[in-house]
Amino acid sequence: MPGKLSGPVPPSYRVGPGDGLLLVLTGDVELAHELTVSREGSVVIPQVGQLNIGGITMERLTLLLRDRLGRSYSGIMRGTTRFDVSLVRLRTNQVFVVGEVMQPGAYRLAAVATVLNAL
Repeated sequence: MPGKLSGPVPPSYRVGPGDGLLLVLTGDVELAHELTVSREGSVVIPQVGQLNIGGITMERLTLLLRDRLGRSYSGIMRGTTRFDVSLVRLRTNQVFVVGEVMQPGAYRLAAVATVLNAL
C-alpha cells in the first residue's frame, strides 16, 4: 500500500509535501501532534508556529525542532521535557510504467520506492 511505513526511515530521508509526521512531547509537557507537510513544505505546530521543513532531512528536522520547541517549552533545554518526531505517512509520487511490461500505466509509489518497486 503506497504511503504505509514498514519501519523507520533513515536520518537522510528528505521531508516533503504530503508526508505525515507525529511529534510527541513527554516529561513536564505531555503532548502529541499529528502534522502533514503542506504543498509549500511547511507545518504548523500549536504554540510554536509555522516551520518550513520541505526538503530537509529527518536529522536536520530534529535539530530544528529542538531549537523551535525550546523557545516555547523551556523543559526542552533543561532536559525535563523530551520530544520525538517520526514519519507516520510517506508522500507518494505518481510514476508511469511503459514499454514491454505486463501492466503499463500510472502508479502511485511511496517516496522511498525504487524503480524496481515500480516494475
